[in-house]
Amino acid sequence: MDDKLKKMHSLLEDEYDFPCEYTFKFIVPVGSQDELLRVIGEGYEITTRPSKKGKYVSFTAIKTFNNANEIIDVYVSVEIVPGVMAL
Repeated sequence: MDDKLKKMHSLLEDEYDFPCEYTFKFIVPVGSQDELLRVIGEGYEITTRPSKKGKYVSFTAIKTFNNANEIIDVYVSVEIVPGVMAL
């Protein structure tokens, strides 16, 4: 695990009592939204909102996680989605 991920792990462990609900926020180009959903998997409560010009879609995805590593795994896995921005 690199230093950035170690820091994220430490912050998550400090801020959350696991298991807990965690909220992800992503913005993707319209053409990448299906891939984002495929990559993050099932079990999320998802809301979406298109951008004003219709080029992007924002995703809010909420799910219960058992530990910080599960959350970090999601952030790492979505990096393969073209144009994804994690907020």
